[in-house]
Amino acid sequence: LRKTMPGDYFRALYLLEAVGTLAGGVAHDFNNLLQAILGYTQILAMGREENDPDLARLRQIENSAMRASELTQQLLAFSRKVESKLRPVDFNLEVKQVQKLLKRTIPKMISMVEDEKPKQQDEPEKEAQIKGGEETILLVDDEELLRDIGKETLEEFGYRVITAPDGESCLQLYAERKQEISLIILDLMMPGMGGKQCLEHLLTMAPDAKVVIASGYSVNGPTKAALEAGAKSFIKKPFELKQMLKVIREILDKGKE
Repeated sequence: LRKTMPGDYFRALYLLEAVGTLAGGVAHDFNNLLQAILGYTQILAMGREENDPDLARLRQIENSAMRASELTQQLLAFSRKVESKLRPVDFNLEVKQVQKLLKRTIPKMISMVEDEKPKQQDEPEKEAQIKGGEETILLVDDEELLRDIGKETLEEFGYRVITAPDGESCLQLYAERKQEISLIILDLMMPGMGGKQCLEHLLTMAPDAKVVIASGYSVNGPTKAALEAGAKSFIKKPFELKQMLKVIREILDKGKE
């Protein structure tokens, strides 16, 4: 072996770590963009009839955004910001997605043979009604676009919304208006005081505060420490409208029975 091998090895490790850090940062920003796309798409889809031709197009945008979010999870896994996790997949669905990709990329003179056998499909489940409320929610996120879409969505379902761009503003607003704030949605990754430190301060001020963490990282990544510190629940970015409202309602109603 060459004498320079150890140096080359450590340089390669350093470069790999740097690429992983870059990938994690790109994935975080990309997740925020996907959240805006997904959020506004779902707002546009609200209240449309099933026979509305635009509804199918909006659902296609929504599905594409959710598939793109899977790419960010792969980037985060590469950067070691989340744990890789094996999961069952619908093999037929995966083949169809690859087929669509190949049709767009391979030369047109190459034909593809498709199995046209009909498949047994389950009947779609009837969607449960989305419940809103009248409580006041403090929404904390450093991205103005995400604060705007979150505020618009929550107000559409009856909630009163206060927004804060960082942890410091969150603590100040909560100290001033603690009695009227029923729940806090707290972004985990923010400049300055991060979400984890802000959470600790909030729970010092009010140990029974209902805080929901919002993050692009999986529940087994950095989010785990926030949940162990006392956050009531976790919303994974980019979140679906129904998922977010369901979690909010569950936390607000907990203890009321």
